[in-house]
Amino acid sequence: MNELTQVLIHIFLCFLWVAVGCPLIWRFSIRLGQLIGRRFF
Repeated sequence: MNELTQVLIHIFLCFLWVAVGCPLIWRFSIRLGQLIGRRFF
């Protein structure tokens, strides 16, 4: 039971990381792309 709860917590943390991290990385990459685009073009 303890191992099962650890696995469930791990899956939940991974899901939370993806749900929170992906939009942040997406926004950051868009801003970085805009800055690079303004400098080089």
